[in-house]
Amino acid sequence: MMRQSRCLSLAWAAACLSGFAVAVDVVYVTDIAIFSILAPCAKSAISYNIASETYNSKCGDAATDLQSCICSNTKELQSVNQRMTSAVSSSCGATTASDDVWSASKVMDKYCNPGKAVVFATPTTNAVNAFITELAEISYLPQCAQSAVSYAVMGDNREYCPEDASLFASCVCKDAKVKAVSQSLSKSVRSSCTNNDDVTAAVGFFGEYCAMGNGTTSFAKPAGPPGDMTYHITGLPQFKSLNTCAQSGVSSAVFAVRLISSSSPYGTTS
Repeated sequence: MMRQSRCLSLAWAAACLSGFAVAVDVVYVTDIAIFSILAPCAKSAISYNIASETYNSKCGDAATDLQSCICSNTKELQSVNQRMTSAVSSSCGATTASDDVWSASKVMDKYCNPGKAVVFATPTTNAVNAFITELAEISYLPQCAQSAVSYAVMGDNREYCPEDASLFASCVCKDAKVKAVSQSLSKSVRSSCTNNDDVTAAVGFFGEYCAMGNGTTSFAKPAGPPGDMTYHITGLPQFKSLNTCAQSGVSSAVFAVRLISSSSPYGTTS
């Protein structure tokens, strides 16, 4: 009898331990790990549509109440998913909306099934762990082109690509996006710089940035232009012989050109 009781106790303990092993905390959708790697446009669409369930008094505010209310009601879940899909499609742009809708659906799957293993593919080799504007080689471009790169690559895609540097690179360098980004970059450089060489240099730099994901990038430093100098005009002995007013005029005129633009991908030398 004692042996049977002991066996029953062990069986009960095993069952309890098994139950504890599979217990998973229910959290808000924004606290799910994979939510953090979505593009901001998708994050907003998901969080807004989930939160609206409480705003409309359909569900409770607590994490467990909200999740149960949405996920245990097939009709309600379908309604949330439909609104979310529509919001993501309209917010995330035509070029990557389908990918974002798929990612959002996976997040919702994880939200309703906390114990389910749901992962996204992320770069594991040749990961680009820096934004394009953080690369030291961007200094090869003239200042006007650097600003255009920042605007066209980073600014234009901030809402449509994940915030992590490696995921941002994978997003902005997708075949569906590269053409649009290159066109925007060309237009931006033309409005900021003075010649086509700057456009070619900037677009080429973006291409090299994307090639980093394939491990094939080589940012070759351009050779200096003919007559390249290692000193500024203000360092010449002859400059020192000018009157103060003349020095000021020469310095202002030369450095104003340097700030405005460059006529080559090497920057302005003075």
